[in-house]
Amino acid sequence: MNVFYKNAQAQPETAVSAAACGKNGGKNAGAADAKKALKRKQTAFLIAMLTVPVLHWLIFWLYVNVSSILLAFQTKQGVWTLNNFSTLFHEFQTGGTIAVALKNTLRYFCNNLLIMAIALAISYFMYRGLKGSKAFRIIFYLPGIISSVALTTVFAEFISSSETGAYGTVMRLLGKQDEMRQFLADSSLATKTILFYCVWTGFGTNILLFTGAMRRIPVSLIESAQLDGCGMLR
Repeated sequence: MNVFYKNAQAQPETAVSAAACGKNGGKNAGAADAKKALKRKQTAFLIAMLTVPVLHWLIFWLYVNVSSILLAFQTKQGVWTLNNFSTLFHEFQTGGTIAVALKNTLRYFCNNLLIMAIALAISYFMYRGLKGSKAFRIIFYLPGIISSVALTTVFAEFISSSETGAYGTVMRLLGKQDEMRQFLADSSLATKTILFYCVWTGFGTNILLFTGAMRRIPVSLIESAQLDGCGMLR
């Protein structure tokens, strides 16, 4: 009889335990489903965000570059040939259009290197706070602040030989209006004039970047370098 009594007491406890296990199991299943749903949303978001840059790379980089390489082996009519390379070597030998274009490209490249070297030197002197550095900072920063359209207009007017241009006005005051040159119309001066314009307008951005980087150098690092015997060049 005691056995039946104990079994009767154990049955409600077993039912409660089973109900509790079922409830916990339902919560765990719900949490797992929520995690899966969240993961699916995150995956869909990543795919949506990566679709645009991947398509941009495929269309505007991969397709363009592969097409450019294939065009080197084709004529204007789409016929496969190697005549383009023979034309290229012939242009180099005779100093044709391609040779002139490559020469001008190298000149612009060397001009950019010159701009960076001079801008680095000027940035260093501005960083050291030498006399007149604030005035030079304003002068060199102006091309980087003013709109490129305004800069181009001002420069074209400055070198213009017209009555309103600065160059034309000075030459007329000196009585040398017959010796005036058309800087942009003359083939021997056009590239040099553009290179000068690039130098004038290229200082502002480079100086801004270099001085910003120099000012981020900790003072403690400079002091420790001086104690170690580092000079100005180091």
